[in-house]
Amino acid sequence: MSDILNKINITNLSFSYENPYKEIFSKLNIEIDTSWKTIIYGKNGRGKSTLLKLIDGELIKDGGEIKCDKTFFNFSFQQKVNESTRVLDFIKDNLGPYKLYEDEMEKLLLDPTQDNLIKYGEVEEKYRELDGYQIESLIEKELLNINLDLDILNRFYNSLSGGEKTKIQLISLFLKKNSFPLIDEPTNHLDIESRKLIGQYLKNQKRGFICISHDRKFLNTVGDHILHLHSRREAKIYNTTFFKFEENYLKLLESEQKKNILLKNQINRDKESLKQKENWAASTEDKKRGALDKGFQGRKAAKMMKTAKSYERKYLDKIDDKEKLVQFFEKEYEIKFKDIKLLPQKVLRVDNLNISYADKKIISNLSFSIDRGERVAIIGPNGSGKTSIIKAVLNQIKFTGNIFIDPRINIGYLPQELLPKDMTLEEFLMDLNIDIKSFTPFLAAFDIRGNLLGKDTSLLSQGETRKLYMALNIYLEKDFFLWDEPLNFLDLHTRTRIEKAILKYNPTILFIEHDDLFVERIANKVITLKGN
Repeated sequence: MSDILNKINITNLSFSYENPYKEIFSKLNIEIDTSWKTIIYGKNGRGKSTLLKLIDGELIKDGGEIKCDKTFFNFSFQQKVNESTRVLDFIKDNLGPYKLYEDEMEKLLLDPTQDNLIKYGEVEEKYRELDGYQIESLIEKELLNINLDLDILNRFYNSLSGGEKTKIQLISLFLKKNSFPLIDEPTNHLDIESRKLIGQYLKNQKRGFICISHDRKFLNTVGDHILHLHSRREAKIYNTTFFKFEENYLKLLESEQKKNILLKNQINRDKESLKQKENWAASTEDKKRGALDKGFQGRKAAKMMKTAKSYERKYLDKIDDKEKLVQFFEKEYEIKFKDIKLLPQKVLRVDNLNISYADKKIISNLSFSIDRGERVAIIGPNGSGKTSIIKAVLNQIKFTGNIFIDPRINIGYLPQELLPKDMTLEEFLMDLNIDIKSFTPFLAAFDIRGNLLGKDTSLLSQGETRKLYMALNIYLEKDFFLWDEPLNFLDLHTRTRIEKAILKYNPTILFIEHDDLFVERIANKVITLKGN
């Protein structure tokens, strides 16, 4: 097989969304080796998931070519499955027509005529090619590799937790023969331990894949190449781990921005110098017109004007050359939190908190307190009661024990919810009595531009929705933030900027987050729940 066939070759790829129009790619060129474990890096809206859908054929490109000999295989981690589907059947149905062949062979054996036995042999050959007689043992081996009990195969797929479904889908991706896995956001809503486990599972794979995730530790574990979607037209691939890429990229970005500022200053000085020479030439021309000795003065002025024009051409060329070097950097507004100096010292106190659902106790005798400027993380496995604690603080659920919040405190809650439908973003903000003009810089701080205000809320991406709620939290100048997985669907660049803002302004936060790098960098106190 030639080397070309082991690559995904993308040539002059163009793609745009309609209603509203948004250009995502324009004559983009990429070459990806299918042996690589490739991570796609880029801001929200840059086209990471769109690229996977174009490669897979789910979306139709506007122009260009995508060539590869591999069969692409991806999963929607939100897909709907029939209520009566067992896990074993779900896996086998996604890998090949095993059930079809098994039923057909069984039917042919019920009437073992010579013709039926010949047909049986033909069907069995296809079944063998798909490792039909070994498939269940192969599935069991993968279950053990991803730390799942074998009895899960007899459970109904829809009874599984989100983490269990993700693991089942991942082993299905890698069990399918002669396919290239495309993996989009496998870590969303998974707890820290589950993320570590599937990260190790992907790291141990001998096959290549393309993966999108916003969990930085996870990406650093699984990837050996980074595909950076820099713009609509430009993408670069780096043979490195994610942390090394991030470190080098941030240094390069800082260096390029400094060069950019120097070039702009030089251009401004050149323009000022050119303006002075033009003024000098104009002044000389005026003197020439008023001179008595028109012959001598005129010849001198003409020579000076000629020199001035020569300078002008040189300066214009010089300025043009420098302007070509100036790179376009999108202006970023700083994420700013309210000054906390006037807050009371004790923001929250929880004593002997107990939470139960039906007869099951979720939280038992939990006590903690939060002072001004503290950032407290709640971590633990899914189902351990993390969100229940926040809901108890908000008095949204029943509990026993004591929760005290200083009455002067204004709470900012960041829930896991979608925007209302059938309205534009501007209409949504007006319903909240938000002053659009004063709120726009807060939106811009999260890379949401003014042209999105007229967009229907149902068309906003999950990342854009998350950024909107975060911007609202900060704009409304709350004193104490309760955040439930604030980083879900946010791009890596935005996560880093949020971290910097929190460390600079020291807001008071009680938060749940499965990005353990964020927890390590931000939290100065951690509540660990053990669950069952």
